[in-house]
Amino acid sequence: MAKIVVDVMLKPEILDPQGNATTGLGLSNLESSTETIYGVLNGTKVISDVVKKTEFKNLDIITSNVDLSGLEVETADDNMRAFILKRELTAYLNDSRATYDYVLIDCPPSLSLLTVMALVSSHSLLVPLQTEFFALEGLTQLMKTIERIKVNLNPELKIRGILLTMFDKRNKLSTQVEKEARDYFNEKVYLTVIPRNVRLSEAPSHGMPVLMYDKSCPGSKSYFNFTDEFINQEQEMAELKYKEITEKILGASFEVHKFLGNGFQEFIYQRALSWELKEKGLDFAREIEQDILQNNAVLYGGETGIHLHLHEIDWLHMSSSYEIVIGELNTNTNLPLLPANQWKNNFRANFDVSKNIKNSFVFLQANYTFNQNRIGNFETKTNNAGGIVGGLSNGAPLELRVAFKPVATIGKEQNTVNSDGKSVSLTAKGRHDPCVVPRAVPIVEAMIKLVLADHYLRNLKYTR
Repeated sequence: MAKIVVDVMLKPEILDPQGNATTGLGLSNLESSTETIYGVLNGTKVISDVVKKTEFKNLDIITSNVDLSGLEVETADDNMRAFILKRELTAYLNDSRATYDYVLIDCPPSLSLLTVMALVSSHSLLVPLQTEFFALEGLTQLMKTIERIKVNLNPELKIRGILLTMFDKRNKLSTQVEKEARDYFNEKVYLTVIPRNVRLSEAPSHGMPVLMYDKSCPGSKSYFNFTDEFINQEQEMAELKYKEITEKILGASFEVHKFLGNGFQEFIYQRALSWELKEKGLDFAREIEQDILQNNAVLYGGETGIHLHLHEIDWLHMSSSYEIVIGELNTNTNLPLLPANQWKNNFRANFDVSKNIKNSFVFLQANYTFNQNRIGNFETKTNNAGGIVGGLSNGAPLELRVAFKPVATIGKEQNTVNSDGKSVSLTAKGRHDPCVVPRAVPIVEAMIKLVLADHYLRNLKYTR
């Protein structure tokens, strides 16, 4: 299991000048500022220099202290200061040594430069909301800030959820704040509520997370429940992301078909679909035409056969022949699509139709092409993959067998009811016969392409 970094780069404090997460994990917030997140943000250190181990498994931390509060003034002349943390964090996480599942950034309780840095660096936002009136009012201001961040600095930022904390069921205000939060933010508010609990308050003074200090207290149990809810949410979000991608592909394909209609060649559809996918923000790879040069090749082969003419039945002729063509490169490799092994059989019957029409004949020819067993470097051994690589054709034929049931429309007038429950007569209009077949062809073709593109994205393990 990968580690979680707390404070600055990974969770508490890194951006909180109060350093509560630091002291809450048993570390001192009185150390030299250069050994904290402050040293990273002012350019004197890199993240790998200041990451510290904690006493708890799979948990690292970058500490902070009160010196961090002066950063906003010190960087006043830097137009890109909002991206300092993101730049440093990205460089660190791109290092193979940085094996973390989550990076949690603890922000100060204010909409300062440090909070902006955290929002610019993050993929999602978890908002702890104290169940009091002023906290709810502050959340409204935070939402406005987030929208501005998304427009100008970080369009990928999303609100993961809102966690209600310090809830007192005996207090009507707590209940009222919870109701207003759930009514306004709906599913964004987690079902789990963190209650007021003495043990939660005691744990930081002992330099321990409450889950270690007293895992059986109501506060710890609530955080355990929240963890389960958070993980389940991530799984649901992954499924939702796949659903959204599928819907975009379906939408793109329908737009292409609606615009072009039926009868266009495949490459036109490919170009149109690629444009639609690009417009919908999906990465894809188009089919690349590749010329195969077969230099220094040798072809050899031959044909052998027999011709049988029975004199007892002089009007019947039978012939059979076997043909083979083999192509090889000087590198002792085979040419693709060769050899062409064929067995040809011809049956011919001569006859006179009349005195004026003589020497007429009919014939039956049966040819069989053998599966070749000399595979070239540029040829697939089988077509078990349907001739498809990554949703685009590799040139091999793709054969489909599709069956349609008889049209079930009844031509006789029938009594029924409409959506309002009123009695009406139903009469089928238009043709409902095998004319469906021509329309079925482009529908089947489009569906196959959708399925192939769908599975292509599955194999990519799409993470956007």
